[in-house]
Amino acid sequence: MRALFSLSTIFLLFISSVSTHTVDLTSLPLSDGKVANEPRAGSVFACQARFHPNAPGARRSGDWLNETEGTFDLTRKPTVDGNVIHLSELEIAVSGARRLITGNALPDHPTGRFPISRSDDAYFYDRNPNAIRAHAYSVSFPVNPSIVARPSCLPMGPIGIMLTGAVLFNALDARGENALAHEILDDCQGHPQQSGLYHYHGKSPCQEDPISAT
Repeated sequence: MRALFSLSTIFLLFISSVSTHTVDLTSLPLSDGKVANEPRAGSVFACQARFHPNAPGARRSGDWLNETEGTFDLTRKPTVDGNVIHLSELEIAVSGARRLITGNALPDHPTGRFPISRSDDAYFYDRNPNAIRAHAYSVSFPVNPSIVARPSCLPMGPIGIMLTGAVLFNALDARGENALAHEILDDCQGHPQQSGLYHYHGKSPCQEDPISAT
């Protein structure tokens, strides 16, 4: 079933860029509790101010977390098994001064098998019961956008569209912690929420970089 989700913030196409810095995936900053009520380096300017510590999410963490050092090792973190193919739809067009993006929020790459199976080692940490479903979106914005005078906070939902066709959420889970560190994701660093919307909390390794490919 296709569902239309509404957007409470301007949707921008997320395009990765080439970085001159090497990221150490074995020692990423944990950054739990880094939630701000204004733009601040190293924090998430979130619209939601309070988070419940028992909100739905991962049941437990593992040895990939180093809370003493305040880091986590992404290479040691388990991922959801599976190689599920989806019929992804994404169209980007320009009409006059507007750019229009339409799609069904399904990624153009294989995903893990959701709900997470009891036989999956990921089930020990995270029992995500949600199945991936299509969600229609249609958004437009200026071809040449300008910087707003005042920045806006990030909602707990879609904040961008990736070139895979799937959407991007902010960096937080429902408990206000680092989603990439705590929630168990598939090999492409994505998972579905309650309505089945597959999403990422950061850059997916399964998205090709259009800049480095040229």
